[in-house]
Formats: sequence, structure tokens, C-alpha cells
Amino acid sequence: MSRPHIEKEHWDEKNKKVRKSHPNAVRLNNLITKRITETGGKLIEMDASDKNVSVKAIRKRIINKGNDFFTIAEDYLKNLERLEKYNQLSAEKPRVAHFKEFLKCKKFPIEQIDVPLLKGFQSYLKAEREICDRTIVNHLIVIRTIYNSAIKEGIIDNKNYPFGKDKIQIKFPESIKIGLTQDEVLAIEQLELDPSSKEWYTRNVWLLSFYLAGIRVADVLEMKWKDVQEGRLRYQMNKNQKVVSLKIPEKALTIFSYYEPYKVLNGGYIFPELKGVDEKDSKAVLAVIRNANKKLNKYLKRIAKLAKINKNVTMHI
Repeated sequence: MSRPHIEKEHWDEKNKKVRKSHPNAVRLNNLITKRITETGGKLIEMDASDKNVSVKAIRKRIINKGNDFFTIAEDYLKNLERLEKYNQLSAEKPRVAHFKEFLKCKKFPIEQIDVPLLKGFQSYLKAEREICDRTIVNHLIVIRTIYNSAIKEGIIDNKNYPFGKDKIQIKFPESIKIGLTQDEVLAIEQLELDPSSKEWYTRNVWLLSFYLAGIRVADVLEMKWKDVQEGRLRYQMNKNQKVVSLKIPEKALTIFSYYEPYKVLNGGYIFPELKGVDEKDSKAVLAVIRNANKKLNKYLKRIAKLAKINKNVTMHI
């Protein structure tokens, strides 16, 4: 909607109103009075809820600019990209897209997100998209994060905040992890596999992760020979950047020995997936790891079948 434009000769600067010479002076002055009253009310409301309100927040609240949830979400996702949090970005971008699909609109006022709407979204994810409870919670976390950022930016207040006690509570369901028995691990270890096969290679990657306390596939594939010192593995976890030091079991040392002759060929990595990839390019590294993980899981299914294991064996140990 376009804003009314007042020519200079029709504006009374001293009294801050439209002169009678303007044909719509009465209507415009009434509109100005209304806006001033609304602004005063919003300022009082903001002052009551937060004594440290920034000028930026006041301006956004008064003109109600940028209250579209998906515009705010886009800024949030762009910030993840700027921070090179590509793993998080790749997970959360589809969750925002699912919310847009549920709402069936390109724009949606963030203040209209309430408990009934979010409960409907939960039902949609479970019934229509057949998404598990844990992943549904992850969807809600993204919405809550974006909502919180809107509050912080002064786009919306927390008066109708839909999360918390007696509202939408973020709580992960207890997960039942079906691990392998000692006999099943032994069956995998004792499989006779061709050393030139993908299955043999996959088993080595999986067993190394298993022997090293179930370290994540990304950490296994990013492992370098310089991380192996004096019988210990020292590395920085991808998930939380925590530095870890693990004693390397004999069985893991045996697997390391298979790849030591290829130390230079693999660019200093234990396994070859990341050789030639710019390790500073987080996006490229993530893409390679995700693709490798997909392939490894495919061959693990074959390994499980060969070992007569009726469980879902994956790199997520």
C-alpha cells in the first residue's frame, strides 16, 4: 500500500499537521493522530516488557516491518551459511520448507504462529510426511529459534510466545538404540571378504569407528596420520569441536596398518575420501562426507546380510 505524499505547501511544520488547503486535510490529520496514538501504545507496551529497548527494535515494531516468518527464516539460514555451518544448514533448510508446505503460502505473519497451528504442524509431519517424533522435535526447534531471533530483533514481543509450559514443549522422545551383540560384531569381523572389494573397505571404516568408541563417520574420514601419535588418536570432534584423546586398541592399529603405505597418496588422511579436497572449504568437505556416508551405509547392508544380521547396521554406531 502506497503512503500518502504531502506537498510542502500543504504541511504545517509548526503544528505537525496537514493544512486546510489540502483537499483531504481532515482525513489525513485523523490518520496522523491515529498513528501517533498507536505508536504511543506500542512504546508503552515495549517499555513495560523491556526497559532496554533499542531504537532499531522500536522502529521495527512501530512500522511492523519484516514480520513475515519466512523472511526472518531466510535471514537465519543465510547467517548459518555465512558462519559456514553447512551441516546445520542442510538439516534446517528442509524443515523451514516443510513448514511452508504445511501453511501453503509464501508469506506468513510470525505473530500468527500459535499453539494450535504448531500442533497441526506436528500432526501434518507425522501423518502426511511420516516423520519420526525426534525429527518432528527438530522441526519445532528451528521454528522456536527463528521466533526467538524475531523477539531479539524487536520484530515481535513475547506476549504470545507459543513455546514453554502449558504450550508447545520441546522435549526429545527417548530413543531405543538397537546395538549389535558381541557375537554379531564377531560375525562381521570374521567375514571372508575380498580385500579389493567395497565391502572389505567399508568393514574397515565401520570397525575402526566401533573400536574407537563409536566416533562419527565425519571424524573417521577426516582422520589424518598426524592425529595418530604414540598409540593414541588425538582429534577434534566435528559435532562440538571438543578435542579428544583415545588409546588405540590393537584391532584398530591393525586396520591403520592396511592404509599406512598409502599415507602420501591419500594426502595425509587415513582413508582416501578427502584427498584433494580443500579442507578449508567446509561445504565441499561436508558434501564428500555425506556422499561417502551414503555409500558406506549401502555396503553395510550387504555386510549385515552376509553376516546374517537382521538389524539395521549403519555408520551411526
